[in-house]
Amino acid sequence: MHIRSLAVAATVVAVSGTADGKYSERNEADRVVHPRHSVSRVGRTHVERTRAHWEGTREVRAAIKWVAPYLRTVQRHQYSKLIYTHATARGIDPLLVVALIYKESRFRHRCVSKKNYGLMQVRVSHTTHAALQGREHVLYIPRTNLTYGLRLLKFWQRYHERTCPNAKHFWTSHYQHGCRVSDSGSGDRVRALYEKLVTRFRSSRTSS
Repeated sequence: MHIRSLAVAATVVAVSGTADGKYSERNEADRVVHPRHSVSRVGRTHVERTRAHWEGTREVRAAIKWVAPYLRTVQRHQYSKLIYTHATARGIDPLLVVALIYKESRFRHRCVSKKNYGLMQVRVSHTTHAALQGREHVLYIPRTNLTYGLRLLKFWQRYHERTCPNAKHFWTSHYQHGCRVSDSGSGDRVRALYEKLVTRFRSSRTSS
């Protein structure tokens, strides 16, 4: 096959992979509209998505600054982009993730408590993330920690919806306690902080 034909075929495969739902978080996070690109060239949907991403990361950054003012500016920018991108990709409210991370680690990316590591306090044991045993240091990397943490958080959200439709405890309690929630206090504290963040940062923005 001619070299140019190979290139065209590779492009078609790549595009079809995206159309089939293979999501690239890095591409989504880094996508920006160049100032010289017109709306007609880029597409209105793309412009709106880019604006939503910018506004979303700004909202998350403001929330992080409020709960953890001791963080450096560069950390707030890094965390806000990662949280917004990873959380929205999994259909979870980024402000809820901010509340959970604050309650879990106070945004200390090298926080260790027993066998829990990093921002989201991802647990590593012979039954949970066993492949990471001996490599727990990778969970100090914010992107890696959020990838594992949000994957587990989404699992517990679905679990709660299937098995605990009438439960009084907040669903993030499962993230902290597993199947049997013996103490709903941790989930209630996450929910309380989450509601404060929504009221303080989202409600004021949507009403203005």
